[in-house]
Amino acid sequence: FSVGLNYTNGSSNYLSPNENTGTAFRFDNVSLFSNSTLRFIFNISNTFARAGIFNFTVYYLNASGGVNATAVPASPINLGAINITSANNTVTNSSSPIFTFLYDSADDPSELCTLNINGVVNASNSTVNQSTLTNLTATGLAEGNYNATVVCVNDQSHADNVTAVVQVFSVDTTAPTITINSPANNTLAVGTLYINLTVQENSTVANLSLYIDGVLRNSSSLNGTNNFAVTSAVGGKHTFFAVVNDSSGKITATSNYTVYYANSEDLATRGVALNTSLSPSTMYARFVYTNGTVALGSSPINNLFNLTILVNGTSNVTNITVNMSFNGSLAYWGNAVGPTLNTSNDSAGATLVSNLTLTNVSTFVYFNNFSSFINDSDYNTVVFTVPQALGSRNIFYINGDVVRLSAITRLNNCSGTNSTPNTSVTTAVQSCYTATSTSYTVYTPHLSGIAVANDNVPPIIYPGRPAVDQVLNNSVLSLNFVVNETNPSATPCNYVIINTTGTVLVNTTTNTAVTLSNFTYLSNFSLNFSSAPISSELTNGTNYSLNITCADVAGNSAYKSINFSINDTTYPNIISPSATSDTSSITVTYSTSEPSNRTINISGKTASTSSSFALSQSGTVSGLTAGTTYTYTIIACDRSGNCDYLDGSKATTSASSSSSSSSGGGGGGGTTPSAPTSISQTWAVLNPDLSTSVLPGSSAIAVSEIDFKLSQTANNAKFDVSSLGTTAPAGTNLPTGYTIFQYIDLVTTNIPEANIKQATVKFAVNKTWLTVNNIQEANVYLLRYVNGAWAPLTTQILASGDTSVTYLASTPGFSHFAIGGKPSAASATAPSPPPPSTVGNETTGQNTPEQTNKTGAGTVIKKTSKPIIGPTTFWIIALVVIVAVVGIYFFLTQKKGEKLKL
Repeated sequence: FSVGLNYTNGSSNYLSPNENTGTAFRFDNVSLFSNSTLRFIFNISNTFARAGIFNFTVYYLNASGGVNATAVPASPINLGAINITSANNTVTNSSSPIFTFLYDSADDPSELCTLNINGVVNASNSTVNQSTLTNLTATGLAEGNYNATVVCVNDQSHADNVTAVVQVFSVDTTAPTITINSPANNTLAVGTLYINLTVQENSTVANLSLYIDGVLRNSSSLNGTNNFAVTSAVGGKHTFFAVVNDSSGKITATSNYTVYYANSEDLATRGVALNTSLSPSTMYARFVYTNGTVALGSSPINNLFNLTILVNGTSNVTNITVNMSFNGSLAYWGNAVGPTLNTSNDSAGATLVSNLTLTNVSTFVYFNNFSSFINDSDYNTVVFTVPQALGSRNIFYINGDVVRLSAITRLNNCSGTNSTPNTSVTTAVQSCYTATSTSYTVYTPHLSGIAVANDNVPPIIYPGRPAVDQVLNNSVLSLNFVVNETNPSATPCNYVIINTTGTVLVNTTTNTAVTLSNFTYLSNFSLNFSSAPISSELTNGTNYSLNITCADVAGNSAYKSINFSINDTTYPNIISPSATSDTSSITVTYSTSEPSNRTINISGKTASTSSSFALSQSGTVSGLTAGTTYTYTIIACDRSGNCDYLDGSKATTSASSSSSSSSGGGGGGGTTPSAPTSISQTWAVLNPDLSTSVLPGSSAIAVSEIDFKLSQTANNAKFDVSSLGTTAPAGTNLPTGYTIFQYIDLVTTNIPEANIKQATVKFAVNKTWLTVNNIQEANVYLLRYVNGAWAPLTTQILASGDTSVTYLASTPGFSHFAIGGKPSAASATAPSPPPPSTVGNETTGQNTPEQTNKTGAGTVIKKTSKPIIGPTTFWIIALVVIVAVVGIYFFLTQKKGEKLKL
């Protein structure tokens, strides 16, 4: 008899209709002996790759084939299903391939699934959701072949585990290698052109591609050594390279190889092709042997040839001859149809040359894309012969296929002797010309183009400083303007500065002469002029006109008038102050950023003054006591009354006849150099998460300490700290609402801002500066210049001493910084600034203090234009007051007398 197992699916939404019923197993010709028992074991597997709940019934057939009517039902079984969606039989280039699968279950929403590689668990996921694509990533796989299965454990019993079908894959992490065996790079090939190369690959070569002159010429999947015949190759220069990729996706390519294929070419046909490409601007293009014979028919190309082109398309010149020599094996003979020629004076290229050179082009011969036939580096010394008198016109060489300013060079006569060049012309600088009464010849490095032009266009003047209608904040003026001109004269320009009454205050005789040597070239036809500083002739609060006249050698001239005015708010800077002494006197020497007068006070003693305005000053105060330390003050004021103060520096007179000197903080004998305004610190390695400190250690730099930590290692790191004083960094605007104590540049090298984990900056501000500028200690900030604006950083007070306040600020990075404060609102009674030491004689334009700035030589107090009342001024005012009082008294007395008479 027969025994079988039938099933029905109780969850039809998982299986298609034709999978809902069927026979799972059947055993035929089963013999049952008397009084014996048979056990049948059925192993159930789900072959549908979809889940389902299955009801099973056991049946048997009797000998006549009839079905037992009393079939025995079995318990329902929930069969899950796994479908691996990753491709089978693949090669991967990763040692950690990803397997994607879909687990399907009729009653279990979440399962534990494992990825088994060659029967060993490699990865797992304990929360695989049913009907959701899941990834399991294998790890640690070496190169080789593998079997992968996914096993999911049902939460009902171990018997319900579901295993996917086996996936076969290979790991190949080594890229293929490819070697070009022949021809060697930059060699000559004759006969049939073969390219021989070797490919080595561990798995399977997916594709091998050979490119010649940028075109795919062969594609295969060959491994090992291969020999490719290049059929239909034209003679001349060719470049080729090969690319191979394996079945895992790894790609290797060779570098470019160059081969010179020396076959034979029909040079007459190639000449016709080139002439057609250059037409309609040419009459012919011919390839000529060095003996002068025109090359006709097939000829070996491994020879020297002359190319002669007769140009006949220029608007007013015909029969321009162009000649060049080259080796035939270096040319791309298949690209003879690539170059073009433009000879129209009205073309965009000729118009652009006219505009850029300030001329009018009359002859234009411009070859484009000639490098498609032969590279510029493979020939030189192209000769243009033009059968026309040159006259006073200019010749320009145009280098390259794009007309632009940097590509245009105005040519000179060869060696100045009208003779041919002494050597081969290989660069634009060597280009030149010769001329006779009936023709001229131009020598250029390669075939691009020439333009011949008349200079009948005047120069163009572009004002720099001052700009039109500019209000200058400094009465010290350095003129600057730019002139565009092709043929500047020996003295290209003259200028004058006049006031509103027409009086000439400055001209090229009293100031810098504007000769050609005073100009610097910004480009081929653009000249820049900057004058020496002008100060003595210009007055604050006055309107002026700068009138500039420029001319070229052809007599074309241009005139530009620029109106400007001066509102001088810039104070001079005291630079490098120092002091020397003997037993009874101290001499103070310093320089300033602009001409200034001098006042020097020493501990209340009679001042040393000078009303002369100069960049360098030196003054001596005598009658001092030997071996005594004195404090000296410097006051430097410009002609507009802007002043700079240096207060608090010390110097000591000698105790004996020997001299001594000091600078800055004073002290004993010897000269102390000025404090540096910039320092640098370097490190070979900066390790992450370790605090690094930069200590400038200079009294000229307000920052005393920078601390930072990095998130990553930095190699060959550098940190630069610079004090800019009160001069804003170039390219930045002024902070709004802040009075600036000092600008600081903190610049790093090989320390990216993204790697800065934390950073702080410690700095100090002088209390005198706070008082003078009406700024509270709590209103001082460190500002950082970011994204075109100044932003205040979180700043806290660390300590407040007798003379200064120390602050600490946090910053996310380093760049431009400013130490500044927000002034308090003006009160009815403003605080009176501390006066400088007693001034013996009045100094022109002294001012009240406005801001202070620590330097290496004491406290620099900046001034505005509010005058200080000196002794002389005081007595004048007193006299005026006395006269006024007497006059008022006399007036009142007289009035009173008149009334009495009535």
